[in-house]
Amino acid sequence: MDGVSVAAVGVSRTVLHRDRAIQLAAQNGCRRVAFPAISTGVYSYPVERAARIAIASTSAALAEHPSVEEARFWLFSERAHGVFAAALAEHERAA
Repeated sequence: MDGVSVAAVGVSRTVLHRDRAIQLAAQNGCRRVAFPAISTGVYSYPVERAARIAIASTSAALAEHPSVEEARFWLFSERAHGVFAAALAEHERAA
């Protein structure tokens, strides 16, 4: 299987679901996963904070499961894309 898309409710629960999703993807031979930016829309969770959490937790999970080669974030606005891109750049600088 090439890839899976995962949706989970709430940022705090999403970290756990994202980690588990990447683990399951690895166990099932998936090389790619995709995650939406949960709770940053109608629930008004700050997209800046969500981006930092999502990038850090996904990066850690991918490091634990190197057979999963790629994680994508499905974002719903240009603003969210810019915030996630900035969070990724910040994460890469800190690494």
